[in-house]
Amino acid sequence: IALAWCRPLVPAAGRRERTTQLAAIHADDPPRLIAARTVLYAIIAGVAAGVLTFVTILHIRAEPAVVTQLTGRLGIDTFTLSPVPAAAFAAGCSVLVAVAIYRLRWVLIDRRVAARKRRIDRTLPRAVACMYALARSGMPLPAVLRTVAAHRNVYGETAVEIGVTVREIDQFGADVITALEAASDRTPSAAFAEFTSDLAAAVDSGHPI
Repeated sequence: IALAWCRPLVPAAGRRERTTQLAAIHADDPPRLIAARTVLYAIIAGVAAGVLTFVTILHIRAEPAVVTQLTGRLGIDTFTLSPVPAAAFAAGCSVLVAVAIYRLRWVLIDRRVAARKRRIDRTLPRAVACMYALARSGMPLPAVLRTVAAHRNVYGETAVEIGVTVREIDQFGADVITALEAASDRTPSAAFAEFTSDLAAAVDSGHPI
């Protein structure tokens, strides 16, 4: 439903940024589906808010005591004179809620990205020290990466990030340099991006890692 009805409504602006955000949190679904679902959720919430607002206004108008009390507090006979039709007011509320829900969805995703960045930055020094020790012992780089990725309980989110690189090498046939460069482009951590980019450059140049 989201792809069929709501995909054309997804704003084109910020599409690359949204794709980067979703890649940074390793989203299970493709970006176009998540964006379409976000629009669908916003529309559902907006319609519900509009209907609820319209029904509430009709209910208030049906209670003279409530109308009198609100008029006395506001100083304006809003509900009896009705300068703005109830339907238009409800439509305005519907649009505001829909926009708020749409933006809130991406704000929450952005916070998940920031949280992953902090976790990677915290565990990166330990992972780099381990990789350095393994490389000094003569272990090949792919084996070094697999070793770190297999110890997520020790190296946390950095091991998860390296695990994606290992998966690209083992399951999708990517070479080490390509996998490391992809990790540098995908990660939310600037420190991890710099590390993997420099590591790929060292491997490409033939220098000792």
